[in-house]
Amino acid sequence: DSYLKLGSSSLRFQELNVNHISASGNISSSGRVYGTHFGTGDANRNALDLGTDNTMQFRINDGSRLTLTQTVFRPSTDEAVALGRTAQKWSELVVNHVTASGNIISSGTGTNTFGGDINLGANHIGRDGDNYIGFETDNLIKFRVAGATQVKLSDGVLSPQTDSDVDLGTNSVRFKDAYVD
Repeated sequence: DSYLKLGSSSLRFQELNVNHISASGNISSSGRVYGTHFGTGDANRNALDLGTDNTMQFRINDGSRLTLTQTVFRPSTDEAVALGRTAQKWSELVVNHVTASGNIISSGTGTNTFGGDINLGANHIGRDGDNYIGFETDNLIKFRVAGATQVKLSDGVLSPQTDSDVDLGTNSVRFKDAYVD
């Protein structure tokens, strides 16, 4: 192979305009490199695409996977990209707001701390489908145990779900005092 040098260390081109550059080695620059598409190997499969104003698209395996705009970093396709994985977790995630259309799962032995309100909407919170506190109905909170609603709380009323079904205390564990009108 023969080599041809363009310029030298003392004589350099001021500007070079080309449509395509291929290199088998490194391309280095002491200044900025401008372009709209940077890739490795098959450049259409794995690339950083800057072809749209104010947008970066990260392409992996021939598909746009992540998109970064001025205010949003998101997957390019709904539910197509995981953030971390079982064996490689983020050590900390600090955000101002979380919106989830599916489940939020917390595992481990640590404590989950929330500094503000937890709004469930028309849902419930609990151990499983048989044991939870339900908020499915407006202005009504239901306490479900062993697969059945036992007690409900509405505006000014704490009552059992079913007549003559729920005890207040037991033979061995009693309330000390009851104050009623």
